[in-house]
Amino acid sequence: MLPAPNRMNNAEYWARRMVILHTALEDRGLEYIHNLETQFDRAAASIERDISVWYQRYADNNAISYAEARKRLTAGELKEFRWSVKEYIRRGQESALDGRWVKELENASARMHISRLDALKLQLQQQAEVLHGGQLDGLDALLRRTYADGFYQTAFEVQRGIGTGWTLHGLNEGTVGKALSRPWTTDGRTFSGRIWANRDALVRSVNTHLTQAIIRGDGARGAIDAVMRDMRSSKSNAARLVMTESAALASAAQKDCFNTLGVERYVIVATLDSITSDVCRDLDGKVFRMPEYAVGVTAPPFHPWCRTCTAPWFEDMAGLGERASRDPATGKTVTDVPKDMKYPEWKEKYVTQETLKKPYAFAIIGVRTSTGAIVQSVAGHFEDSMDKRGFSIAEVIDALEHPLHVTETVIDARGRPSQQFIGVRATVVYNSVDNTAVTGWLTGEKRIKKYGGVSSENTT
Repeated sequence: MLPAPNRMNNAEYWARRMVILHTALEDRGLEYIHNLETQFDRAAASIERDISVWYQRYADNNAISYAEARKRLTAGELKEFRWSVKEYIRRGQESALDGRWVKELENASARMHISRLDALKLQLQQQAEVLHGGQLDGLDALLRRTYADGFYQTAFEVQRGIGTGWTLHGLNEGTVGKALSRPWTTDGRTFSGRIWANRDALVRSVNTHLTQAIIRGDGARGAIDAVMRDMRSSKSNAARLVMTESAALASAAQKDCFNTLGVERYVIVATLDSITSDVCRDLDGKVFRMPEYAVGVTAPPFHPWCRTCTAPWFEDMAGLGERASRDPATGKTVTDVPKDMKYPEWKEKYVTQETLKKPYAFAIIGVRTSTGAIVQSVAGHFEDSMDKRGFSIAEVIDALEHPLHVTETVIDARGRPSQQFIGVRATVVYNSVDNTAVTGWLTGEKRIKKYGGVSSENTT
């Protein structure tokens, strides 16, 4: 069985399909960045308040000498400081922050003396630790989704493009984990290493500029402005990291998919406009053999914010036609893939033995709720709620995206805001400040009827 010639030999067709796929994956990264920037802005606002309060407490006429800043906390202030640190430790344990930082907090809590300035620096670093810890979880989930969707969507486009389909073994945790842990740059860093490097750079910069501002005798506004410049720079670095790492994982997924499908060559497809880089413009249309595929060298991304992608290159139909004529797993003749076949139908038919056990963050993080928020994290006990109360990931996502009703935000006794997304099967409690899915349960029949849903008891 030979692939359809009119689609098989049309380089423009393959380029167009791969660009559409790449753009869809890119848009997911941009959505994540939008929410990440909101998290940075909130952290910056908290830092600004912390610095303002510190100056109000210790400054004289809005100025404080370095000697005054280095004075030790009084007994009362030290007691208050320890209460704050204990709260940081509790939050760190609940949010699974870097164990090194939790240990540092424990050591700080046990100290008999600490200066006013060091207490402020620790307070500001807590903001950075929480911010980057959340970024690690969110980016991990985004990259896992990017790899899996990139792999399957590429396979779908190729099989639909040639009009021939054969069975593919589904992804597993080992495959995805290996892709995420595979460094693709010359410095050998993975995305998590880059996040921690950005955090360390931010903390060093904030500490340095805050200290210099005090030594110069700057007032609160001067110190705040110096730190805010650091925050803006860190936010920009974070956005660049998200888009570059997402592009690298999408490229790695295409490489692995092309190899699985038996594609022998690929072509570089650049987005050509007024902002296209010289390297991408020069490489556009270049054809390489699959053994030459090296992310960052002969395959995108070639630079930060790179928009270039790859597409399969078929010089003729003969080789692929022979390979595609039989299922490599069963030896049976493959079937046609109609041009109008939809992705869910294709995946159901051709992807087997998928053992990818999606962690709940993997499945839920990145979901855009009906209110326009993007889920950034999932509470640690969410899994227990699902197992004990009998609702599924699909029902959670449906409740967030297509709720029957969303309640007003309420504040509990501990000052935590939440609202309920009431779905036809599941109800999800959502923290709209931290963008966290907190817990959930099966939606009761009375609520379903109240908000106009169809009761599961009346469906067949």
